[in-house]
Amino acid sequence: QQGRPPGTEADRRVQQYVQDRMEEAGLQPAFGSSYVQSFAVTDGVRPTGESSLASKGKAIAHALVPFSTSTAAPVEAPLVFVGRGIAPEGKGSGDYAGLGAKVEGKIVVALGGAPPDDPHISPAVTRPQSKLIAARDHGAVGFVLWEPDQAVAYPNHGEANDLTLPAVWVGEEGTPALLAAFGRKAKADQEAEAVAALEPGRRSRGSFQLHTPLEPVTLQTANVSGLLPGVEGGPVIVVGAHMDHLGQGTSSSLAPGVHAVHNGADDNASGSALVAELALAMTAGPAPRRTVVFAHFSGEELGLLGSRDLASRLDAVPPFAGRRVVAMLNVDMVGRLRERLTVSGVGSSPGWMALLDAAGPHGMRVLYDRALTLRSDHAPFYERGIPALFFFTELHGDYHAPGDEVVGILPEGLLQVAELVADVTRRAADGHPLPFSAPRTPAEGLVPALPGGDPATIVKVVGPDGRPEG
Repeated sequence: QQGRPPGTEADRRVQQYVQDRMEEAGLQPAFGSSYVQSFAVTDGVRPTGESSLASKGKAIAHALVPFSTSTAAPVEAPLVFVGRGIAPEGKGSGDYAGLGAKVEGKIVVALGGAPPDDPHISPAVTRPQSKLIAARDHGAVGFVLWEPDQAVAYPNHGEANDLTLPAVWVGEEGTPALLAAFGRKAKADQEAEAVAALEPGRRSRGSFQLHTPLEPVTLQTANVSGLLPGVEGGPVIVVGAHMDHLGQGTSSSLAPGVHAVHNGADDNASGSALVAELALAMTAGPAPRRTVVFAHFSGEELGLLGSRDLASRLDAVPPFAGRRVVAMLNVDMVGRLRERLTVSGVGSSPGWMALLDAAGPHGMRVLYDRALTLRSDHAPFYERGIPALFFFTELHGDYHAPGDEVVGILPEGLLQVAELVADVTRRAADGHPLPFSAPRTPAEGLVPALPGGDPATIVKVVGPDGRPEG
């Protein structure tokens, strides 16, 4: 399905497929008479005029990026090269060390990606948006993302983040002119050496005009949800997974320069398949006490847009209006069980750990974490005081890259995770008390990090037999 990008024909086919599976399972439509809840998303930008990166009438070939801001008038300033333009998480200035006033009021030029001699650097600081934010925070008035060896423009897809700085992408075609702006000339086969020889802080010979008149592109997508009525009618459990992915790569792709379908088998076809199979299993069994809504979200990769849209309307849309959502179970990337499964959010209710202990690890090594990452679809529900759990088999080298294919899915592990999620869902749906608990410390609430990284918030790790490990 071409990577399941929201707002496309492929997205509509996925929505229909999910609805067909819900009807097959015998679920009722969650939104009155419909399984579908539409909402708008932004996907990239389009020009409203002619963009430019030029000096004294000499233009540098460039392309727009979806995280730029629109400029009614050109920004004019010298260019300053900042190497990779990376500002580290936490303390330190990174590539901006010692640059100070050299950057303030200038148009920053940063190379894309990570330095080749630091393979372990966090993707969080090498993403283009992070580099633009670093430039902005150091006083730049414009930003150029430079990928000298890339012939194809940076993908103009993804959430159109207005990061209050005009920005463009320059690739292979514009590299000779950009080198010349910094006083360097090189033959085609020597350009890589010339770029590598540029020292951070180097300034262009003259000022450049950067102009990015643009507007976001708005598309329609939808969440698809079905419900299994509970015998008590009132309280609701939500079991959710996002069904979208990155299409042919967006600003969230971790394969810069690779323009290919990102199928997202683990992220998050694995979670969507689990939720669909869980619906089949639960409709075939005895009716739960509490109503269960099986939600397939769109727009997660654009900023949790589908789950945020649904969570914002809980008081107004069926089946939630007049009912209390007592828990949200989120399943995201559960197809590559290797070392362990992480179950996070156990601090969001004093009832979670007892329920999870009763369910057991189902033959897996499981880490239980009090905190929740803000990077997946449980977050909008948790923000509204709803206890939430996040099931996750952790990152891998194919995350947000074209290599996330079906061949990498580990079926036996996915089945084990599915059995645990089913067990937890049934226990929650059958009335296990789950009052909400606010975090005792900020570290135990919503945090940027993924689960399992902070020893202070880990409750315990158990082995496949359920016994605690060291």
